[in-house]
Amino acid sequence: MASSFEHAREFTRVRTRMTARVVLPGRPVQICPVRDLGLGGLYVESAGWLRLGQTCTVELRLSAAPESPEIPACGRVVRVEPGEGTAVQFTELSIESFDRLDHIVFAMDPASGATPSQLDLPFKPPDSR
Repeated sequence: MASSFEHAREFTRVRTRMTARVVLPGRPVQICPVRDLGLGGLYVESAGWLRLGQTCTVELRLSAAPESPEIPACGRVVRVEPGEGTAVQFTELSIESFDRLDHIVFAMDPASGATPSQLDLPFKPPDSR
């Protein structure tokens, strides 16, 4: 019998160097490094200000450039690792955001064998190394 901690991921995750603007109602916006990303959510490095079960708005930034596309989403905190970071599961993601995210994850997934130049991306994905 498998332990409760063993389960297959529904979505592929990729390491990234993106940042995310994390917004909680009534709180200042926080800019957090994104450690990894998938179609189901992301893991942000945070200083413990997010709490399990909280809902938030997340805006992924592909780069620091002002013209860099943003990927907005709504999410819920599903795991908090004190001193490390927080896992946020996407609860709302527009079709456009899902499509952009799907392209990014595919381009950054080493198992896909794709290179960014092979994809029809409106931007250059960040280097995940």
